Amino acid sequence: MGMMAIECLQVEPTTRCNFTCGFCCGRAMAQGDLELETFTELIDALPSLRHIELQGEGEPLLHPRFFEMVRYARARGIRVSFITNGSHFTAENIEAILEAPPEVIFVSIESPEEQAFQEIRGGLLGKVKKRVAALMAAKRERGLERPRVGFAISILKRTLDTLPGIVALYEELGLDGGVSMQPLQRMEAYASVYTPEVEAQLLGPDDMKRLRKSPARGPLLSLQELGNQNGGFYQELWGRWKPDQGCPWLAKGLYASRTGDLTPCCSIKDAHRFGSHLDGANGVEAMSRISAELSAELLGGTVPAACQGCPIAETVVTAVGGVVDSSPARRAEDKLVQIKRPT
Repeated sequence: MGMMAIECLQVEPTTRCNFTCGFCCGRAMAQGDLELETFTELIDALPSLRHIELQGEGEPLLHPRFFEMVRYARARGIRVSFITNGSHFTAENIEAILEAPPEVIFVSIESPEEQAFQEIRGGLLGKVKKRVAALMAAKRERGLERPRVGFAISILKRTLDTLPGIVALYEELGLDGGVSMQPLQRMEAYASVYTPEVEAQLLGPDDMKRLRKSPARGPLLSLQELGNQNGGFYQELWGRWKPDQGCPWLAKGLYASRTGDLTPCCSIKDAHRFGSHLDGANGVEAMSRISAELSAELLGGTVPAACQGCPIAETVVTAVGGVVDSSPARRAEDKLVQIKRPT
C-alpha cells in the first residue's frame, strides 16, 4: 500500500491558552508548546502538502515562534490559516500577520454579550472586539485582501437566541471571512472533560427547531457560504464532499499534536491506539496505513472505534447503507453537519 497524499495538515502549536472555555479538552491536557524543529520535520515529510491549519487545543498566538512556523510553510508555497480567541492581536502580532499573510483567520465566539462571553470563555469580549477591530483597520489601511477574517461559532443551547447579535457583531467589525458553525463535540476526548453545566449546552431536536426558526439562520447560511469560498482549511479539506465518498480526513488529511503525535483527524486524540508518532516519513507512512484501515471500515458500513460519536462518521455510514444507533439529539446534530458542510 502506497503512502497517502496528505494535502491538508492541522498542527497544534500549543495547548496553552489565556481563556478557560469549559468545553475545551485542552484545559485538561498537559500545557506546552510544539518544538519548531518538530514542525519543520513534519512539513519536510509531506511533499504533497497544500494547506496548514495552525490550531489545536490552545491559543496559537501564544507560541513564541508561531510566525516562524507561518513563514516556513509560506516559503514552501503552502497556504496557512488559523483559529484564535482574538485577544492577542497586538500591534506587533498584527504587523507579523499582515506581512505573512495567512489566507484565513477565524475568531472563536459563542456569544455577542459581554457577561455570557466571559462566563463561557473566561475572557473579555470588549478586549477581543478592540483587538479584532485593530487588525481589520490595519488591513484596510494597507489595502490588503488577505487575510480574510471571520467567526468560528460554537453553537450552545444557551446562546441560540443571541445568534442575531453575532451577525450584527460580524458586520460591526467589518469582517470579510464568513463564518463556520459547529455544535459541541460529543466524542469521548471532549465529552470526558465536560461538567454537567457544559453537557447541558449540547443541542437536541428542539434546539435544532429553534435554530431553523432563528432570524439569524438566513444571514448565517450566507456567511457560511462566503466562508466556503474564501479558501480556508476546512473548505479545502472538504471540497465537494459527498457522504458516500467517505471521510476526507482519512483520504487526504492529518493532525499533529504539540507533542508530535499524529492522528487521522483533529477530533481523535488517542495517538497510542489510533495514531503514531512523528518519525519522518516512517511516522507518516504508519498513519497512512491506519487512515486507510479506518476508511475501509467506514465505507464498509461500520463506525470505527476511533470515530465513535463523530457525526461525520455516522453520516458516511448511513450514506453507504450501514446502520447507526444514535440518539435523537445526535441525529439532530447530524442535520447541522449537513447544513455547515461545503457543497
